[in-house]
Amino acid sequence: MIRVLHIVGAMHRGGQETLIMNLFRQIDRKKVQFDFIVHTTKKMDYDDEILNLGGIIHRVCRKKISFIKNLLQIRNIVKKNRYIIVHRHGDNSFFISVDLFAAKIGGAKELISHSHNTSTKAKFLHKLFRKFNNKISNHKFACGNDAGQWMYRNNNFTIIKNGIDLKFFEYKLKYREEIRSELDIESNRFVICHVGRFNEQKNHIFIIDIFAELLKTLPKAILLLIGDGELRNQIERKIKHLGIEKNIYLLGKRNDINKILMGSDLFLFPSLFEGLPVSLIEAQASGITIVMSSVITDEVIISRNVEKISLSQDNLFWVKQIVNYSTLKRKGIEFNNHLKEYDSEAISINLQNFYLNLNGNDLC
Repeated sequence: MIRVLHIVGAMHRGGQETLIMNLFRQIDRKKVQFDFIVHTTKKMDYDDEILNLGGIIHRVCRKKISFIKNLLQIRNIVKKNRYIIVHRHGDNSFFISVDLFAAKIGGAKELISHSHNTSTKAKFLHKLFRKFNNKISNHKFACGNDAGQWMYRNNNFTIIKNGIDLKFFEYKLKYREEIRSELDIESNRFVICHVGRFNEQKNHIFIIDIFAELLKTLPKAILLLIGDGELRNQIERKIKHLGIEKNIYLLGKRNDINKILMGSDLFLFPSLFEGLPVSLIEAQASGITIVMSSVITDEVIISRNVEKISLSQDNLFWVKQIVNYSTLKRKGIEFNNHLKEYDSEAISINLQNFYLNLNGNDLC
């Protein structure tokens, strides 16, 4: 068995973290085991499962606390545990490249950079370190073409789809009935849902504004918001200010996203930017209608139940499109030919073989 070291910020229920766990659950852990470096002392959503699956969690300080200490900790972890393969996930070439550099001086030989988004907060640092990241990483992954171009420009990279367990999200009427019963939502109510961390990228303010306008036409509509994050308090204040608390359910972090999707009628996703969001793949697999912002790559579209709208359109335009879908019953799922590309079982086997080949090369 070989141990692959994944470096992340924290293992909360974010998109890239969910992808890693989908793969971790399905690889042959007698051959390949995942360990993690996380930049937090707090216990996160996936920590217990990681440990139960046989993984090890190494904790390091954040770079803004001590940049040098952070790099030394990563180097020492790699050196002490003799990790050969280090897989760094992120959206910023600065954080990815310096962590891979620390891993390299710790003895790692196979350095994997994995791009999961098409923008980042620290854009200047990202542009400054892009060339260094291209140089130090001897393997370059991205969740999609746009995310790859963002991270590596015209350098060659491999696309690793954000795979999910397709069977887990296959629509079942009994799940729709169960979740509506749990949340005390009548069967005839029109339900919109959104899954995403409460941060600027996911555009929750816009979601609330659209929904408030929608209630003028559909006063009994319900909005389910799944997730948590730094902007949650701000969103709660806005909802209260608009006086629409009775129509919005803040459900926090959930492990039954599949049931919530099946219990909803429309998935609203007006993100400001994205790599290739796992939540949209999950939503499509459940057969729900999706209305999303046009900035999101067409690579994510695997069904015919998707409509893209420009963020430059006003709230009334978004509301009009949503109302058009409100009278439609959930139809049979019509997937295109890209569905199987997002099967996490197949992706995990391919990634497992990739790791084994890397390790075999190092042993020769």
